[in-house]
Amino acid sequence: MKEDNMTIEEMRDDLMNRFHEFTSYVMQPDAPKSIETEEIDEEEIKTLKARIAKSFHYLLANTPAAEHARSILDHVGIDIEMREKLTIGYAPGDRLYLEKFLKKEGFSKAQIIATGLFDRFVDPRVANELECKLHGDIVLPVINGTVEFYKISFECVDKPEKEFEDDIPF
Repeated sequence: MKEDNMTIEEMRDDLMNRFHEFTSYVMQPDAPKSIETEEIDEEEIKTLKARIAKSFHYLLANTPAAEHARSILDHVGIDIEMREKLTIGYAPGDRLYLEKFLKKEGFSKAQIIATGLFDRFVDPRVANELECKLHGDIVLPVINGTVEFYKISFECVDKPEKEFEDDIPF
């Protein structure tokens, strides 16, 4: 890839074209207000999603759990510089991790749902929990007026994850 001559948009499009069979768009929720009645500030949600993207990027670059994801990216020629330019990240394999993390950061359930990154968990034992749509995936955020997420599913997680440290930049 001749990334020196490419814009960020061209680099992202090239990456998505090369891995189109593994890439999928993480859809927005149909009606986030149907679950919670709290008024949602769109700018606040956009900022929250940008912070989530930065946290995923940090996890990819700095955690042992993302080693397999880094090796996949290395293998397909996505170097550290390109990861930085595109803010490519890694979503932990624990489907409940992101909701717990965001709650600890003080976000309400309505705000968390409004990101579009969650579904109701299907397991009745955890029926009140939200399941992150991104888990064990390489994450490609698209930040251009809004923040959208694409996941590149390479089955990055092949064993249960350890807890992440509490000092993840957010």
